[in-house]
Amino acid sequence: MKLFGLLSILSVCFAFSPHPLHLTVAEAHWKKETKSLEISVKLFYDDFENALEEKNKNPVYLCPDSLNNQRDYIESYFRNEFQLTINEKIAGFEIVGYECENELVYVYLEYRNISKIKSIEINNTLLFESFLDQTNLMHLHINDISKTLLTQPSSPSAEVEFQ
Repeated sequence: MKLFGLLSILSVCFAFSPHPLHLTVAEAHWKKETKSLEISVKLFYDDFENALEEKNKNPVYLCPDSLNNQRDYIESYFRNEFQLTINEKIAGFEIVGYECENELVYVYLEYRNISKIKSIEINNTLLFESFLDQTNLMHLHINDISKTLLTQPSSPSAEVEFQ
């Protein structure tokens, strides 16, 4: 019974402390029929809010997300910190939206008019200005091939080729 009580106290303490992991995870799916690359990027909302506040010098509240009223801040931040080069050509994206779920915010991007993907290079520096131990993962699902790219402050870009 004492162990259960101790575990309960520890779990409550950790629930209100900052998370020890600084990570973003992006999932990218190429849709051949619509010639688009759809990406969802998952970030801890408190880290992301702090980064947006530092950049814009204004308080930013992403959640609740029902109005999507921080879209301009998010788009500006992503344009500076998340760039893809597809088939050796810098690609532009559209922000489809964002939503909050528990302690996470999901940002949805779409790259259009991509008829074939031969190579992808990512320069992903999301939250690097805030955390020296930040890690950003990107899971790519192109045709029937899945690859994962990793960026960190010491190596902010990564690339992969598809045959």
